[in-house]
Amino acid sequence: MDFEALTELTTMIGHDAKALGSPSIRPHINSDWNDQYAYKWDGMAILHDFLESVGPNKINVNSESHFLSSGMWRDMEARTSYVRNVYWLSTLMGDGRNMGWFWARDPDGSPEDRLEGELNFFDPGLGGAYAGSNNMQPHIANEVTQVMYDLNTFSEEIIELRKQPRPLRLFYSETSAINTSNYMTKNGKLYKSLFFEGLPLGFVTENIIKKQDNSNWNTVVIYNTKYVTDAEFNALQFYLDNGGTVILDSSESLSMNEYGQKRNKKLSSGNGKLIALNDTDISNIKKITLAEIEDHMPKVIVESDNGKEFKTTISRVVKQDNGSYLVNLLNVGHDTAKIKLSLKSGGSMTIKNLITSNSVDSEFDLASEEVLLLEITK
Repeated sequence: MDFEALTELTTMIGHDAKALGSPSIRPHINSDWNDQYAYKWDGMAILHDFLESVGPNKINVNSESHFLSSGMWRDMEARTSYVRNVYWLSTLMGDGRNMGWFWARDPDGSPEDRLEGELNFFDPGLGGAYAGSNNMQPHIANEVTQVMYDLNTFSEEIIELRKQPRPLRLFYSETSAINTSNYMTKNGKLYKSLFFEGLPLGFVTENIIKKQDNSNWNTVVIYNTKYVTDAEFNALQFYLDNGGTVILDSSESLSMNEYGQKRNKKLSSGNGKLIALNDTDISNIKKITLAEIEDHMPKVIVESDNGKEFKTTISRVVKQDNGSYLVNLLNVGHDTAKIKLSLKSGGSMTIKNLITSNSVDSEFDLASEEVLLLEITK
């Protein structure tokens, strides 16, 4: 299925992005994500960033959200902290409407007729999906209501946070995705390594380069992308010729066409900047990439320490018209993270929790799955 083409064709972005609040109930499903994170957030996040890159001004609708449960997972001890975090994150990343799977009670509160008697309907999994779902968890249904109240209360702030530019773009090639068995798995690791650095990520494709204003981003990273069509290659060269910046992981990338035939042409800097590496190590690529976009990094420094070698605190920062800064923090890890906030420019500042109106110190703890919306004034 070509999600890029479908997104271009439709007036609204439609999808069924999922998250898993706990390990899958199906034994053959790998749940190794749970070693690092409190819930599986990455599939939902990367899809939103891709679709928002293709249709940046379109309404985004999740018409079958499985944030609360699915045939793959459910939790008898479901956490309200997870509900708040995942709905907040999806909204921050572009979700405009979310229709959850599934509500199966009549207006009087009783189970729908289709879930009584012989359960004779087309989907045999529907009956099993009722047990252990939000239909039997009033605290979960209530938390969905509460977090949406809060998101709508601060809708203008959320829109400001999510409409900011995406200066860093990852190049996505459908050609490489088709020809490379682990393409999205490997590229997903690069995505996750950059996701916690405080700025929104985006994607470019051949069509995005051709159809959108290339000044909307600063740097394109090409990683693990061996197979591209001539049209894709030419689009990247066009971007460079018009002053763009490209970071290429190795000479292996872009070296073949869609049929596995060797490409003799190589990218040239043109009027832009080509950083050709001979290094597929993600940590090194990340270091070089962040140095290239240093001028686009947030003016508020967010330091987080969860005691691990990997990050779990998502941060987004945007400057408001009055000179203050909005800071949104979400912890998707199992452990409490120690947070320290400071201004790049130095100097003193005042921090307020916008939801409670309480003042906040510059150093504090962010609990597992906690969400904070802060305002910083000088």
